[in-house]
Amino acid sequence: MILLILSITTTRAAFLSLLVPGAGDIALGNKDRGIKFIVAEGLIWAGYGVYTYLGSDIRKEYLNFAVIKAGANPGRNDETYLDAMEWYRSIDDYNTYIRQLARQMYPDTTDTTVLNMRRDFINSHSISDEYSWRWYSEDDFEKYVLLRKRSRHYLGTATTIASLAIVNRLVSFIMTTYVSENVSLNISPKGVKFTWRF
Repeated sequence: MILLILSITTTRAAFLSLLVPGAGDIALGNKDRGIKFIVAEGLIWAGYGVYTYLGSDIRKEYLNFAVIKAGANPGRNDETYLDAMEWYRSIDDYNTYIRQLARQMYPDTTDTTVLNMRRDFINSHSISDEYSWRWYSEDDFEKYVLLRKRSRHYLGTATTIASLAIVNRLVSFIMTTYVSENVSLNISPKGVKFTWRF
């Protein structure tokens, strides 16, 4: 009967660790290990917040920069539009590429079906004059590209950091469920040390 109660308690503690890493350890009396998981969780989300803020802040910067320096339309900020400004100096260059691509995909022919498909492709992928832009300065264009890359780097790093929260939960869950006092987890500036005494 005692073993059954211990099993249920451990199981509940393990699932508690999935919600809040370390909470299950603390519930079972392993306070030191539990606190380490909680500290790790806090650092993870702090890092996520910092990199998300940096990436979003730079995104606002390059959006305003494109409006001021290239005459971009501030009412549109989808990735298709922003990518186009990153790869092409002007809307004319971009739309010319779309027409060339359409001609490659749907070559000249007397078949009206193919010609209609070419026209539909051009109409659906071209950008209207309402969203025109032109980079007059090569330096401005390169700065915009650099800001875009930097923003993607920060936001990508934030996503990577957030994934560590899943790892933290899984490790906490496993250690709460299966691991005894023979296992220790030490977090220090030098890294994470995992010890298992046989």
